[in-house]
Amino acid sequence: MGEILVGVNRSTPSRAALEWSVERAHSTGMELRIVHVIDRNAGPTPDSLTDELLDEAWRLVHSEVDIARTIAPSVEVSGDVLVGAPADMLAAASEQADLVVVGTHKTGFVHGKVYGSRFLGLAGGATFACAFIPDGSGRRRAGVVAGIEDSDIGREVIRFAAQEASRLAEELLLVCSVDSPDAGSSNTHRPQAIALEVYARQLSWATVIAREFHPELRVRGRNVAQATAEALVEAAANAALLVIGHGSGHSGQPVMVGAVALNVLLNISSPVIVL
Repeated sequence: MGEILVGVNRSTPSRAALEWSVERAHSTGMELRIVHVIDRNAGPTPDSLTDELLDEAWRLVHSEVDIARTIAPSVEVSGDVLVGAPADMLAAASEQADLVVVGTHKTGFVHGKVYGSRFLGLAGGATFACAFIPDGSGRRRAGVVAGIEDSDIGREVIRFAAQEASRLAEELLLVCSVDSPDAGSSNTHRPQAIALEVYARQLSWATVIAREFHPELRVRGRNVAQATAEALVEAAANAALLVIGHGSGHSGQPVMVGAVALNVLLNISSPVIVL
């Protein structure tokens, strides 16, 4: 139970985000709140906000609410219009939601290059989890992907990914990106052996965590020598979901998006949830 908040406009990724959110709300029993943010700085003047602009925004929201109810009549749906910087307003609204969802062209928030990469601020500013849904993500996909990281947020990512894989009846793929030891070693076989030992240990404890509440879950591992972000993006190319972690600031203050999360979000081809 809980609330999913999805930001909408008239773009194709926005519709993909709406459909993804409706499906998730229907599957989990969560409520759905559809929000359109009017960017006051996008008008002729910074403070331009006319009745016509408000009416147009509400028409869009009502239309999206109708579409959501048509797709899943059992889902409780509401709509709202906010005014301000889109990423900031959605981040603030996330205080009342369990998951914030936006569509992305991969090059920027909502309208792509119009906003540059400002949508990435949502990952650092959201109170709880946020999902980024790329255009074309509605095709048939399989599997849930997560990276293996020995940290508090890393273990939470594995638990969340396991829960999603169980809910979707999909396989969980755990990706281990291990840096090779010094290639100048006199024993050319030793670096590879050490990397495999590390991978085996990492996969072992990660699998235990994944199956803690889902003992029948299908878990598979992948050991790669790539950079973490590159490995995750490639592994999730045809996945139903990729789950990654992102640390939070003190007292819930927004923080800069880390390098791995940044590179993943700029290159995603599948739905991504950032914890």
